[in-house]
Amino acid sequence: MAPLRTQAKLHHHRRGLMGPLGFTVRRLCAHVQQGDHHGRIAVLLSRPGRAALCASDRRWGRALVDSARRSGVWLAPLHLANDEVLGPLTGDDLLVPRGR
Repeated sequence: MAPLRTQAKLHHHRRGLMGPLGFTVRRLCAHVQQGDHHGRIAVLLSRPGRAALCASDRRWGRALVDSARRSGVWLAPLHLANDEVLGPLTGDDLLVPRGR
């Protein structure tokens, strides 16, 4: 398989691996991406439910980022898939919303 060097190629690859949206359990999928100088781990969190980002999505995302940082592991952008959408989890998404 050729390296996945763009966000669009990663998205297309993940859609192919997942099949149609709609999940019955929470899953964590990871694969290694080879870069020019180092590898990265691409992580996809999937769960049943609707598109709204929930507190548990944020907790999972923060835990993954924190664990990777402590371990010296390079992460590709995290992604979340649910019954409606597949998309990236940005740094802003992982912040606790105001008023909570």
